[in-house]
Amino acid sequence: MSAIARTLGLVALAGATVACGSSGGTAAATSSSSPAAAASASPASKVIRTQLGQGTMADPLKIDAAGPNQLTVQTVTIDPGGVAPWHTHPGWENSLVTAGQLTLTVATDPGCAPRHLGPGQAFDVPANTAHTARNDGTAAVQLVVTYLGNKPGAALITPVTRPAGCTG
Repeated sequence: MSAIARTLGLVALAGATVACGSSGGTAAATSSSSPAAAASASPASKVIRTQLGQGTMADPLKIDAAGPNQLTVQTVTIDPGGVAPWHTHPGWENSLVTAGQLTLTVATDPGCAPRHLGPGQAFDVPANTAHTARNDGTAAVQLVVTYLGNKPGAALITPVTRPAGCTG
């Protein structure tokens, strides 16, 4: 399993804050990759995992990036009326909406149609794909964002002009 796939698995773990090996977590938060691993693993002590969120992504996901790469994980807040103007990333963006209502427009979507996403929904934006996000609601949008496949030292965000045919 690649480091990127392992990281995606860690970001997607289910459950609340739990101590690894404790009895207070959900099965998904404390489960192992195989029954044999679970049986032979010793309980961890002083290890606490905090889930930032979990969501379902309708986008297909395939990431293949030659190293070296950076992995960046951020929480992003877009206040009501706020906009992340049109931009790209040199690697892949995988985001999870944890609060609020996000309007995402991706230039490669058919007709550049906006997507309306709420808590528990996730999305993928391929490398170098123009997109914008805004909060048309009355509550802050909260996102957990993972950027994968960026070369060390590369700018994480590059502003771009609105693509032809897109109104967002």
